[in-house]
Amino acid sequence: MSPGARLLDVMSRPVQVATPGQRLAEVDAFFAAHQYSGLPVVDEEEGRCVGVVSEKDKAKAPNGMESTVGEVMSSPAITLTPEKIVLEAAALMLKEKVHRIPVVNEQNIVIGKRGVVGTVDDGWKMEELLDHPQTADLLGLESNSKA
Repeated sequence: MSPGARLLDVMSRPVQVATPGQRLAEVDAFFAAHQYSGLPVVDEEEGRCVGVVSEKDKAKAPNGMESTVGEVMSSPAITLTPEKIVLEAAALMLKEKVHRIPVVNEQNIVIGKRGVVGTVDDGWKMEELLDHPQTADLLGLESNSKA
């Protein structure tokens, strides 16, 4: 995968989502059954992205697994649009310290997911992306690259 590839071309589809009213136990069972570690959270009426829930959020659950997704999710969600590129997604993930970014359309409806845990799929390691000449510009930092 090229760091210049558009998210539209590399995002995961179809996207599984959670809703704020779901019990954490239900989402946790989904994580285990499908080897997921996080999901975008959408409102039940309009399907707009309102947050992200991850396995780590269980630690914040006030009522254990009976808590709702809405009680523990990270909100608002950090999102990107499909015309953004992989490098921009990776830079934003590093800057915001997140492992997944929902891809949304103009109405904030989730249309895909760009999820990364340490690598950007095809062998692009986060450390390598940090040295990419455009990454420093995207993060507002001084470049480490000699290129």
